[in-house]
Amino acid sequence: MGVRELADRRLYAGAAPAHETAYEALAVEDDHVARFDRPRSDAPIRLAVVSDPHVAGDDDGTWKLFHRTRDRFRATLAAVESEGVDALLLSGDLTKDGEVGDLDWIESALAAVDVPVLAVPGNHDVKEFPAAAFADRFADDGFPVHLDLDGVDVLGLNTAMWPDDGDDPRLAVVSADQLAWLDETLPGTSEPIVVSHHNLPGLPAHVGGDGWAPHPPVGNAEALVNVLAEHDVPLHLSGHVHLLSLTRPLGVRGLIAPSLASFPQSYLLLDVDATGTTVRSRTAATEADIEEAYEAGRDHSARGGVIADLNAEQLRTLPLVDERADPAGTIEPIHRPPVEAGADGAG
Repeated sequence: MGVRELADRRLYAGAAPAHETAYEALAVEDDHVARFDRPRSDAPIRLAVVSDPHVAGDDDGTWKLFHRTRDRFRATLAAVESEGVDALLLSGDLTKDGEVGDLDWIESALAAVDVPVLAVPGNHDVKEFPAAAFADRFADDGFPVHLDLDGVDVLGLNTAMWPDDGDDPRLAVVSADQLAWLDETLPGTSEPIVVSHHNLPGLPAHVGGDGWAPHPPVGNAEALVNVLAEHDVPLHLSGHVHLLSLTRPLGVRGLIAPSLASFPQSYLLLDVDATGTTVRSRTAATEADIEEAYEAGRDHSARGGVIADLNAEQLRTLPLVDERADPAGTIEPIHRPPVEAGADGAG
C-alpha cells in the first residue's frame, strides 16, 4: 500500500499545523514520489530501493525502533517480491552497528529473495567491523559492483570508508580507485544508476535551531558529482539521511530514499520504461506501526522530530519533481518545521 494511505492522527501537537492529521498529510490521490525524464529503457524494468533498515537483534527503542527492524525487513522483502521487481537495491545501513549476528541474519534473509540484489555498506555497517566483512557477504568481488539489467546498468559504490589525509574523519569518501573505475566503466553502460549510502550535496546542513537534519553529503562530493555529470549519469540513489528528498548538483538527479527503520518506514519502487522513470513510495507497515514510528521520532530527540516532520511534509507535497509536467525539473524546497534546541548523533 502507499505510505500516504496510512495513519489518522494529529501532527504538531499543541501547534497550529498546516494540516490537521497525518492522514491529511499522507493520504493523497497517488503516491508518486517523482517522475523523471531519465533513466529510460525500451524494455520496462522495475527496481525496489530499500535503505537504512538498521536491522538489530535484541536491541530496543530509539527513533529507529530496533525492536521492529527484523519483522519490518522480512515483511518488506515479501512485499517487494510481490511487486514483481527485477532487482532489489539496498543503499546501506542494513544493520544497527555492523554486528556479525545481524549481518548473518540479513544474509540469510536475502538468500531467499528470488531476484538480483545489489547492496552497498553504510556507516553503521562498518562501525564495529571493517567493510570487508560486509563485502564478503554481499559483493562477491568486493566494491565497486556492477549489475547489468539488460537496459539499465546499476553501479554500487562503497562510501563507508574514511579519508586518511587529515580531513574530517566523520565524512565518508568515494576512494580514488572507485572514481577511476566509474570513469572507465560508465562509457560502456546503458542509462546507468549509481548507488551509494552517502548522498550527493544540495540539502541544508541544518534545519531549524540545533536539530541536525540532514547529514553532510559524501566527503569528496565534488569529485563524485564531476564524474557523474561528465558521463551524463541520469540518476544517483542514496540513503543515510532518513529523509525522502531530492537534490540536483550539476544536473545529476540525487534521489535520497527514506529509512525502513524510522518514520515513514517505506521503500521506493522505480518503474523505468521508454518514457522515463516513475518513483513511488510503498510500505509494509501497518497504521499502528506508522503511528508508533512517528511518535518515536518526535519523542526521542530534536533531530528525530525534525526528520519525522520533514518526511510528513515531503510526503504531503509530493511529487518532489515531475519532469514531464516541468521539463526544467524544478525541485520543491524542503519545508522547515520548528524544532527545539538540542541534537543527537548521526543516523
